[in-house]
Amino acid sequence: MKKTLVTMTFICAVSFAFAQDSTMMKSKSGIPILPEAGEWALGFDATTFIKYFGNLFHASDSSGSATPFFTANSPALTIYGKKCIAADKFYRAKLRLGYGNDKFNYEVPDKATSKDSTNFNETYGADERTYTHTNINLSLGKEFRRGKGRVQGVYGYEAFIEFGNSTVTNKFHNVLDSTMQKNSADITEFTAEVPANDSYGPLIDAEGRRITEVNYGSVFGIGVRGFAGVEYFFMAKASIGAEFGWGIGIASHGATETTTEYYENTPPTNSSSVPYGPRSEIHGNPGKNSSFAIDTDNAYGALNLFFYF
Repeated sequence: MKKTLVTMTFICAVSFAFAQDSTMMKSKSGIPILPEAGEWALGFDATTFIKYFGNLFHASDSSGSATPFFTANSPALTIYGKKCIAADKFYRAKLRLGYGNDKFNYEVPDKATSKDSTNFNETYGADERTYTHTNINLSLGKEFRRGKGRVQGVYGYEAFIEFGNSTVTNKFHNVLDSTMQKNSADITEFTAEVPANDSYGPLIDAEGRRITEVNYGSVFGIGVRGFAGVEYFFMAKASIGAEFGWGIGIASHGATETTTEYYENTPPTNSSSVPYGPRSEIHGNPGKNSSFAIDTDNAYGALNLFFYF
């Protein structure tokens, strides 16, 4: 009889434990905590939220009052998504399609004419600078999981490709003429002073030539990585996690090319038949840069916040 009671008690205890576990895996409204097949996920950087809530307990820290905001996962400005195909299998992808175009105008006086007063020019124009940049990042991979509770171990692999390019273009208000030449005192009459906060370099080079374009060369890279980490579901369809990876990557960076213009007022060496006038030159750094690395990533230990739908 005693053995029967002990056995029945053990069975009830085990059943209660499983019932507890089953209950814990659903919210109070009955929504499953863990993602299910067919659901999608979006990921964000959770660092700003952690800092925000942590600083709420430190009144002396002025940053605690700053409103938190979502930022994309690594690499920066990249959309991070997942597709659940089974309880322990996910497809994952990262995508960035970035393009930017910034314009700056610098006031500059018109080239002096006989109609201007002797003290100053009476009309003004603007030299225009345009900064254009493109960034494309894409990665695809597969993620696997272990664990039946709120804490899920994640691991898998992914491949990535990236492309980038940036160019600075300058358009000048005053056209070239015979008084605008290399190493001439007139150089200041056709270009404005570049503000100190302009990080895109001068409008004229050391030889007194106007810089019409700077192409910083294209960046192209590919690689593969394996990753492992942990994801904790603190509420239904929402989790926080972290991962580290190990991968191989190669990248190439094209040479920078600078295009300049100036007015030639002196006879070209051994080419007296070449007429005087505007000249255009392209100056490039020799060769290309490249890199190769085998290393761990996520060295700063970024935390990710995921929402499943």
